[in-house]
Parts: sequence; structure tokens; C-alpha cells
Amino acid sequence: MQTTAELERAQLKTLQNQLEAERLISVRQNLDLRQALADASGLRTELTQARTQNARQLAELQSRYDLANFKVARLASLLGNSPEAVAIAVWNPLAQEGVLTVEKLATLASDQDYQLWLIDPQYPAPVSGGVFTIDAATGTGRASFRPTKPILQAAKFAISRERKGGAPGGPEGPIVLISD
Repeated sequence: MQTTAELERAQLKTLQNQLEAERLISVRQNLDLRQALADASGLRTELTQARTQNARQLAELQSRYDLANFKVARLASLLGNSPEAVAIAVWNPLAQEGVLTVEKLATLASDQDYQLWLIDPQYPAPVSGGVFTIDAATGTGRASFRPTKPILQAAKFAISRERKGGAPGGPEGPIVLISD
């Protein structure tokens, strides 16, 4: 009889241990599920924030490259010997950058460059948009430009003939093209 009672106690202890193990496993699974839910909630929040940031960046890019904000200027020749020379400057004031296209400009000597100038009333001298080259055979060229100072109002654009490398403080050579 005593062995039957010991056997029953051992079985009871085994069942208690098994029940405790299952409880511990259940608690651990519950904690893991809560952590997974918290992680998912955090990811959901991060995803929402990322979507909001992407929408804001897209709106900024659309505004920045909205053609209605661009200024397009035609530069006409001031040279009697090349009246057909012409340039078009497309200026994006929000991005502070532009593109210049020129046609029928005279070829320069090897020690000279053409230089683009932006005329902004806030500055006493024109602001450099950089030097550019043309195709010697056709007199055409295309260049992207960024002014050396922030431009609030690009009132006019001009192109001068300068020494190689350009003039840093303002046009030194003759203005060959200018916008209205």
C-alpha cells in the first residue's frame, strides 16, 4: 500500500511539475507576444512617420521644381559682329541653380572664357554663375550653373568675355550678351 501511495505522490508531483512548466512556457509566450505587439506598434508608428516625411519631401520637391517658379530669360547679343548670338537662361530660384544654353557665340582665344553673371539688385556687382565653354565649330554650349552668392531676385543675366578662369569680383571684360 505504501508503494501505491508513493507512486501516486510521485505522479502528482510529476503532474504539478508539468503544470508549472506549461505555466512558465505560457507566461514566456505571453511576454513574447506582448513584445511582438509592441514592436509592431513601434514599426507602425515608424512607418507612419516615414510616410509623413516622404509626403513632405515629395511636396517640397514638387514645389522646388514647379515650372511656374522658374524664370526664363533670353539674352541678346550686344556685339555688332555677332548679332545672331543668343542665350537662354532657365533659373530655379528655390534650388538656386539654373541651366544656360547658348548659340552662335564667337570662338574665343585660348586664354579667354565666357562667364555668366546674375544681376541681383541686393548686390552692388553682378554675381558669378561660373565660366562655360562652347563648341568651337558651332558656337553652341550648355551648362548648369550655381551662383557664388544667394540670389533673391535674378533681375537680369549677362555673359562677358573674360580671361581664362573668369573674373571673381565682377565682369572685367566686355558684356557680350544680356537679358531684358
